[in-house]
Amino acid sequence: MLLDTQDERSQSRAARSARPPVFLATVGSAAETRTFSGASVHMLAAGVRMGLISGGLPLAVGSFSWRARRIWWNLHRLAQGERYGGYQYSRDFLERLWSGVKVQIRGATVVNVFQLYPPSVIADSSIRKIPYIDMTLKQLFDEYGIGRIIGSRIAREAVALEREGYRAARWVVAQTRWASESLHSDYGVGWDRIRVVVPGANLDAGAYERWEQQWRGFERPPSATLRLVFAGKDWRRKGLDRLLEGICAGRRLGLRASLMVVGCSRESLPPRLRSIEGVTWAGFIDETRERLGFMDVVSGADAGCLLSRAEAGGIAVREYHALGLAVLGTSAGGTRDYMFPESSLEIHKEADAGEIGHILLELNRDPQRLRAMRAAAWRSRAEALWEHTFRQLAPLLVAP
Repeated sequence: MLLDTQDERSQSRAARSARPPVFLATVGSAAETRTFSGASVHMLAAGVRMGLISGGLPLAVGSFSWRARRIWWNLHRLAQGERYGGYQYSRDFLERLWSGVKVQIRGATVVNVFQLYPPSVIADSSIRKIPYIDMTLKQLFDEYGIGRIIGSRIAREAVALEREGYRAARWVVAQTRWASESLHSDYGVGWDRIRVVVPGANLDAGAYERWEQQWRGFERPPSATLRLVFAGKDWRRKGLDRLLEGICAGRRLGLRASLMVVGCSRESLPPRLRSIEGVTWAGFIDETRERLGFMDVVSGADAGCLLSRAEAGGIAVREYHALGLAVLGTSAGGTRDYMFPESSLEIHKEADAGEIGHILLELNRDPQRLRAMRAAAWRSRAEALWEHTFRQLAPLLVAP
């Protein structure tokens, strides 16, 4: 309900100021673009703007002393016959990380987008804990192969600590149903304490508003060429090679398609995939400096692509939809929940080049279907933004 009077607005501000503070936490400062792939910056900005988040916790880890501690910890583990890596999952790391904010967060709510709280915070019942996770550590260790890298001991200890944190949490919020199923089956979290809330796109709100006002995508004449875009850095996990091979297979059947690649360089791919006709390599676009530029490049396509072999959700999917694109998305992980059903096609994570090429060809030959998918995405674009996410989170953040 909109506030119609000055008194009502004043009452709303007073109610917010009377509530205990709500802080956003992650590994690193939530206000820095380098943290959590930049997602925490956009989440924090939207939460503060809507009066639901008081601020981000300064949990910075970039100093020389932190790097020295990490090296010492890993050397100590190697001397014990353990594997290198995993310091961020250790109790020592977490206690040191949170040591400077423990007084600040007493009596407050802490929304943590990292899966772990330190033991001392878990034990402090005055702190209202709400994890907001894209996947559980068990899923990360198993699906992304991180467990094999860091070794079974630290992985086992991290999952045990994660379970303790969920047990002490008021709510445990998953970003997808896939993650919620692991919370219940692998960690024993009751369904009554699990909520599923999909995150928003990592797009600057001011730049997005300007882009939205000037966008004229539907005024473009229909094209016989299917215009695709891929945005991502990890080409192997995110399936850029699968997409390129699918385009080649589809062209042998008559597909007309172009592809814009944003985020990774041509040289990072195998030589056989570097010189495919109709592929433009835009390289890395710094979204903090070229906010409108990124949106203009991506929104010039008809469909955004994410054919990952492993994926928690794929924030690029939310960005594609926010920019009015159809989506060709993977069946891996929880990506299905990130996609608008009327605006997307799911491609199995193990589909071969022939299957992918056939899907692209069918979409290329059915421009009415593609236009309808794009129109549906445009109508629903606001649902891909962080403001929509916070409207769903709000009852959890303000409840006692």
